[in-house]
Amino acid sequence: MREHERAVHDSAALPPVVDRATFDADLDRLRAREKAHTREADAIAAQRRRMPMVEVDASITVTGPDGPVTLLETFEGRKQLARHHLRRLRPRPARREPCLPRSRPAGPAGSLLGVA
Repeated sequence: MREHERAVHDSAALPPVVDRATFDADLDRLRAREKAHTREADAIAAQRRRMPMVEVDASITVTGPDGPVTLLETFEGRKQLARHHLRRLRPRPARREPCLPRSRPAGPAGSLLGVA
């Protein structure tokens, strides 16, 4: 790159130089947008926490490393189990075996059927 091209390229990547009043006004507008964004994200998170629960049949059989077990047995005496549910935008290609959701115990570190 020639020196003239480098100077044009470098200056195009920089924001304009303005006076303090213009900078402060732009900063105030940006902070207002950031605060509104934070409040909206907090409201969405609160709504997510208030989502209803779904009752699950504990006698459902799943396959663990040692073979079939009931869903209740996967808890191994724990009160809660975190389940990650992934949604796909496109249909998943056909598979030979069903794919179980990735799960982990809630609370202190531990393992679920040997899976950390």
